[in-house]
Amino acid sequence: MKGYRSKYTKKIISVMLTVIIIFTITGCNKSGYISIDEIPETFIVEQDENSPGIKAGFKPVNTKYYYTTLTDKQKEIYLNMYYTVEEMYTGNVRLAKGVTTDDLTKATSAYFADNPQHFWIAESMELCWTATDNLGIGFTKFFNGIFSLLPGVEKKTDYTEFTTAYCKMSYIYDNKEEKDKAQQELYNAISEALAGLEPGMSEFDRELYLHDWLTERCTYDDEAFQQFINEGTVGDRINCHTAYGAIVEKNATCAGYARAMQLLLGEAGIESRFITGIRNDETAGSAVAHAWNVVLFNGTPYHLDATWNDKDLWGIKSGAYVPVTGDESNYELIGNRTEHKYFNVSEEVISKDHWGFTPQYANGTTANYFIYKQLNFTDPNAAVQEATTNELIRMSEKHDGFIEIYAGLNKNEQKKYLNYLVNENQGMIYDCLKSANDALGEKYYREDFVYYGLDESSGIISVYVMPNHSY
Repeated sequence: MKGYRSKYTKKIISVMLTVIIIFTITGCNKSGYISIDEIPETFIVEQDENSPGIKAGFKPVNTKYYYTTLTDKQKEIYLNMYYTVEEMYTGNVRLAKGVTTDDLTKATSAYFADNPQHFWIAESMELCWTATDNLGIGFTKFFNGIFSLLPGVEKKTDYTEFTTAYCKMSYIYDNKEEKDKAQQELYNAISEALAGLEPGMSEFDRELYLHDWLTERCTYDDEAFQQFINEGTVGDRINCHTAYGAIVEKNATCAGYARAMQLLLGEAGIESRFITGIRNDETAGSAVAHAWNVVLFNGTPYHLDATWNDKDLWGIKSGAYVPVTGDESNYELIGNRTEHKYFNVSEEVISKDHWGFTPQYANGTTANYFIYKQLNFTDPNAAVQEATTNELIRMSEKHDGFIEIYAGLNKNEQKKYLNYLVNENQGMIYDCLKSANDALGEKYYREDFVYYGLDESSGIISVYVMPNHSY
């Protein structure tokens, strides 16, 4: 019997505001004055819900979460950005008059956080505006939210309010035809995912199905992370930070996972939000930006981190079932695992290793994976044995044998529950294997042997049971 302490080695990267939004002065000549040839009227119109394209659950713009938190002036900026991208307009667009840098920051952040379906935006967006003296002013906004005045622009006492702001969007695709083709690919993949939802599925089961569908489909993109760390840019790995990268190309960073979950859940009628914060990264040797989701279950917020539930390779080492770190030849490799450690957790739980995010007041427990599914030894009312049997039956449909049970954070209690679960062919798990095989009508699982590991830091027991079949 050997426990393990889970030390995640997965690299983290979040490109804030969908991707790194780098603001640069544009349409301004060397003297700093505006020189814009084409400035169309603003795009503020009512959204047509019948127009083509995915809209994160076809939710009207004026009901999207971050949009509703803005002032009227910030909403004007947001809507103009939205319809500029929706129409894939490439010229200079007037955003609003009488805006401040704070207005631009909040409106831009809200727009990118609300709209994962707009995956065709490139890594930079150009901004320029005029002050009352007609001086062109620009700034650069990096991923950490720090503004800095560009060289060559005259410094004034107060740059907080300007007459008019303009933007010029950059896109991944050269034309709308290419964008439309990619959009159709994304729509087709989402339709494939939604086809797996059964009539009458509960909200929890829909969320769980789509979460597992994404984590089993997508692989974390280490190269994109390294490129960002080494070069400070997303470069040609831009798609990895989008829902398109996660769902269609099946490679993503945390921003891609979070946007994909937001889009999938929205299409399934489940409200969720894109959220950013900070997380330690052992490989990078520092704290780095990270992205995940907040999901509303019957109106109650919960944190969901699909990136960190998509664990890397697992294997057997010294008789324990553990994540693979270092030389793979030291393990009997089993395969990649979808975990549920970060599935609908509270603010208290997520704050142990996520921080720097806006409080979400996620204090609920009902929809937590281990509580909802009764895979929880610490709950005296939980039917753990029946729940474990049901989970084995569910996993057989995936040709898998990986289950997780919560044993609490008290180390003495953890050992007691672990012994009860797997003790020398007499533990509860063996009765569950027999019951699952009876329900399946065949000896699907071996009933005499399991691998297991205990993550003392999270209190989660991971068990790998051996199928008799080879798939």
